[in-house]
Amino acid sequence: MVDPRCLPPDTLKALAAERLGQHAPPPHSARSLRESAEAAMAAKPNQAQGLDGLLVALRDLELAEEGHLPGGRGLARGRALAQDLVSVTLEAWDNEGRRGALRLPRPALAADPVTRRRLALRPMGQHDEAILSFESRFDDDGEARPWVALGGPSLAELLPVEDWPEPRLIAACLVAGLRGLAALQQQGLGHGALGPEHLIFTLDGVRLAWLDPVLPTPPRPEDDLAALGRAVGALDPEGHDSLGALAWGFAESPPPNVGLAVDLLRRSMGQSLLERRHELAMHARAQGRRHRHAQALHLSRRLSLALPPPAGVFCLKAERDAVMVLADATAAQLRGGPATAWPTRFLPVLWSPEHGLDASAARSLVRAWTTRARGDEPRRVAQQAELGSTDEGAASLVRWLQLQLSLRTERMLMARSTP
Repeated sequence: MVDPRCLPPDTLKALAAERLGQHAPPPHSARSLRESAEAAMAAKPNQAQGLDGLLVALRDLELAEEGHLPGGRGLARGRALAQDLVSVTLEAWDNEGRRGALRLPRPALAADPVTRRRLALRPMGQHDEAILSFESRFDDDGEARPWVALGGPSLAELLPVEDWPEPRLIAACLVAGLRGLAALQQQGLGHGALGPEHLIFTLDGVRLAWLDPVLPTPPRPEDDLAALGRAVGALDPEGHDSLGALAWGFAESPPPNVGLAVDLLRRSMGQSLLERRHELAMHARAQGRRHRHAQALHLSRRLSLALPPPAGVFCLKAERDAVMVLADATAAQLRGGPATAWPTRFLPVLWSPEHGLDASAARSLVRAWTTRARGDEPRRVAQQAELGSTDEGAASLVRWLQLQLSLRTERMLMARSTP
């Protein structure tokens, strides 16, 4: 049976709440759980032995949460991050706002020289970039305390997840965890208390924090790998992603050593890339089509504005009555429609760079020109000469209108068929 003092603080609280029958949602405070444990023991003294271990562990955690652990002067303390048989590790901030983990002895062992010498050990020896491990930090009173500069949030702060699993995040956490465990294994060490709170997001990527716990028995590699699988598998609770399924495989049936776990990860990542090759290729083609489509749409808009209409006033058709179809074109706008004489003030605007083309009115001008022979053609020719224009100019204007109509139709089709 695991000593309750070696459980992570959140796990200890959850276990205590379950044992005491508290169904209120977390978070629970160590003080409230300790008071509930004492009340349960007072109500049923014959069951006290079953709660003794929890009571001692909750009392020590309560003292840590309420700032009664000696040491750590000059630091702002936060919640408890981890604990073991002789110490509690607290979240702490220095005067410059840097976040870290501060390890302090339990109150009953604070003055014990054996405990102090154990906490002063540095088993990792030289610094390893795959591991965030304890360094010495001096209090205001000049005493050295074990300190880990965390530098970023942990994986625990991303849980629980409610979105589709992100393969890159799962891969980064698995790789960081295996690299850290491999570095520990090279020194003949084990992690012993791996959880989501030990995978830290730093500026250099994900790193594994190791708090050198004092445990009743040395941790086994397969136990560390199972704990890593549970921590990373929480990013993909349903196992939808192949790497998430691999993490759950580590949790349920861990490999005997880190080297075999690395081989399995490489194989799984290669298989995952093969499975996604077609998906990535199709995505790249779709991206290319969307880019070319947007480029063609942009060029069509620019082309419609690049050529202004032929300037002039044109008579496109003269009806049998007094009505004529006139068009007044400049570089800034095109007006046109039926009129009885020129000049007139009431020709509507058919086109301008700001508002684009009025397709219905433009089609009526094109139709008037193509059916001009059905009207009073001699009067139209005379009016054209009076306006100082020619039929060649009128034909150029009509071709310009037809081009604008074609470009508009093309843009509408492209806009409605976005890939």
